[in-house]
Amino acid sequence: MEFISALGLIVAVIFTFMIWSYLYKESFIFRIAEYTFIGMASGHAVVMAVGQITKTLGSAISVGQYIWVIPAILGLMIYTRYYKPTVWISRLPVALLVGVGTGLAMRGLIEAQFITQIISTIQPKETIDGIIIAILTMCTLTYFIFTWEPKGGSTRKAYNSILRIGRITIMVAMGAAFGVLATTRLTLCVSRLQFIVNSLSRLIAG
Repeated sequence: MEFISALGLIVAVIFTFMIWSYLYKESFIFRIAEYTFIGMASGHAVVMAVGQITKTLGSAISVGQYIWVIPAILGLMIYTRYYKPTVWISRLPVALLVGVGTGLAMRGLIEAQFITQIISTIQPKETIDGIIIAILTMCTLTYFIFTWEPKGGSTRKAYNSILRIGRITIMVAMGAAFGVLATTRLTLCVSRLQFIVNSLSRLIAG
């Protein structure tokens, strides 16, 4: 094994254990690994961003697409916030970014969280699944109605049953989501353990 490759494996294993030291308590060792990761990630992100901007802007201008000069100027305007008399100039591109970002996010949120889910509920693949989904959806939505409550005896019992079904549905959904999250994290942990074992084996084998 080459020296550089072996050194890289050793550093990776050491930093893995330094991060895992947080499981015992937050220590100076953990903070060294944390700050190292943040510094390297920030530096890498800055270098990649500058390189991408330079490459994209240079390529666009070289073929006559001078419209790219506008976002370049807007990006440079953001840096005027570091000089107090020109802080107001940086608010213009920031406001533009916030407005465009909010509009795009709202469109994607409405389409993904509302329209797509409603269509999937109305047009199920299987009849039985569609009926179950429709019932559980209505029960869950009813659970969040706080402005009305039936007063009759039989109606009140039926309403409470609907609320109970909606609450159970919510808990099942949250439990399933948490299970998927825990499984994903456990998979990452196992893969890291396999990396450590394989790395140590390669180092011992030479």
